[in-house]
Amino acid sequence: MLILGFARYRHNFTRNFLRYSKPGLTGGILQIFSYGIVIWAMGQASIMLVASLRETSVLFALLLSAFFLKERLTQARIVAACIIVAGVIVTKLGS
Repeated sequence: MLILGFARYRHNFTRNFLRYSKPGLTGGILQIFSYGIVIWAMGQASIMLVASLRETSVLFALLLSAFFLKERLTQARIVAACIIVAGVIVTKLGS
């Protein structure tokens, strides 16, 4: 990615790389830990339960974006959230 970024944005690459490297590196490290937690959880509980719990993160993202970022809760987003909740319920009832 570094090579592609440099090739495409040669004139601003160094300045932007230095500006965004710390948050980018922090996000990357947190992503690795997040994946590790999921792998650990799959060893402790059924994969089906862990996967459904993971999907609820989409609901938290929806709520955070609505309340803190003031994004609109469109009908499509509400329907998608309801489908996720229904899927989690069906998964829980099936296990």
